[in-house]
Amino acid sequence: MRRVRRQNGDRRVALLAALSEHLANQVTVVGADAGLHVVVWLDRVPQERAHALFERAHAAGLGLYPVRPLYLPSPSVSQPHVVGLVVGYASLSERDIVRGVHRLATVLEAL
Repeated sequence: MRRVRRQNGDRRVALLAALSEHLANQVTVVGADAGLHVVVWLDRVPQERAHALFERAHAAGLGLYPVRPLYLPSPSVSQPHVVGLVVGYASLSERDIVRGVHRLATVLEAL
């Protein structure tokens, strides 16, 4: 258990460092204190661009999961205005995490 916890902690650190390096002023990260995933809000990508983003990301070999379907329709809770991603990292190597964030940055630049 200790080894797995340490590995997941190292992966989380790698993800946060890569996000900071490649997308620092473009994202807001939520939920990075614990768990096996974080939510990454793409502050400069409005929901209207979500479809194009996911198409381009898929073409670049990225498996992205949007936050929006996790919101229940409710008149008292507004839907997010920017694209949010649920980013899991437990099954990825640190190298793959860094490579994936770099690819995401490239996709966002082209968007």
